[in-house]
Amino acid sequence: MLEQVDVKPGEEWLVVTCHNHSCDRPILIDPVGPEMRDDEGDLIFPADTVLVICPHCELESLYQSDEIRCEQGQQRH
Repeated sequence: MLEQVDVKPGEEWLVVTCHNHSCDRPILIDPVGPEMRDDEGDLIFPADTVLVICPHCELESLYQSDEIRCEQGQQRH
């Protein structure tokens, strides 16, 4: 099960999961802005691959676009 990402309500972030299986934590990459959506509202990834350094375990790894997901902040009740 993926660890919960701490994204504030109303925010959207591009997120990957660390490739280091002993870490396996989520990594926030970039906030999603309006320029990252097409006319239908679908997400447009800025690149096919992205190089990310995990802030938790410091592993540097290349992520494919199919490993990137969008996380939205939820209102807490």
